[in-house]
Formats: sequence, structure tokens, C-alpha cells
Amino acid sequence: MKRLFLDVTSSNYDGANGAISVILKDAEIIQAGTTISSMPTELKDEEYQKFIDCYDIHFIFDDMALNVDFYAVPRVDITAIDSRGGYIGTVGGLTDIESEFPICYIDKSRKIFRIADNFKNFVNDCVDWQKQLQPCDDVKLFSSKSEAAKEYEFIDIGSLLRK
Repeated sequence: MKRLFLDVTSSNYDGANGAISVILKDAEIIQAGTTISSMPTELKDEEYQKFIDCYDIHFIFDDMALNVDFYAVPRVDITAIDSRGGYIGTVGGLTDIESEFPICYIDKSRKIFRIADNFKNFVNDCVDWQKQLQPCDDVKLFSSKSEAAKEYEFIDIGSLLRK
């Protein structure tokens, strides 16, 4: 089966409001890119502060400026950072407490580690998350989508929407 990649970094494809689904016969569609999953600032409370104070997990809120300098294949949806310049994110889809996508950690030097099987397991057992890092070869980082496109075949969703 052919593997094709769908860039999900653009949040609005000509009015599609980020809700894009592509199904092609005889092809596996894989989401690609680095996205940020932030929460409304009104949700900041003592529970989120506990994650900072106890576990060095800084969940991302709308009032935080975050500059991500890499493009991930497959997609990594960043949901938190740590004080050492690392990123915590969901591999392959959006961050959701009910999803079964694995969770990864990308350190400051851009080494990638798997830290949990899913987001629910991560937040329920994050006491020693930094000691549970397992090398992860499932994600590859690039400087841009154009660099990733030299290695992977992307679907041109823009041309499909203009038809």
C-alpha cells in the first residue's frame, strides 16, 4: 500500500477550518507537521500548577508564545514543554485524553523519546516521566515541510480544494 503524507500545519485550507479528511483507494494517509495544542488561559488552575511544580510539565496555554523550529513526520502535536527546552507531544494525531496515540518527548538537541502509550497514561503516571524515556525511531524531524518533501510524498490538498 502506498504511503502518502498530509500536511496538517495549515489550520485553514480555504475555509475548511482545519477539518480535513482524505481517503484514497490503495493508499495510507499519514498526517505530517508540527502543531501546537494550547488551552484557553481561563483553564489555568492549581492542578496545572502542580504539573509544573512537581513534574516540570508546562502545559501550553493560549497566552504562551512558542516557537517550534522543526517539521515532524508523522505529525507531532505539542501539548507541553519542560524547563530544559524540550517538547511533549502526541505522535500521529491531535492530543486528546481519549486517544490512543503515543506520547513523545523531543529534547533540546532534537533527540526523540517515547514516554507513554497514550495521553491518559502519561498524565496519570507522570511522576517519573523523565526516567522512562525510551528511544523513538517512529518520528523524523526536518527543518521544514520542503525538506520533508524530499523524502516523503505529500498530497497537495490545496489543489484538491480548488477543484
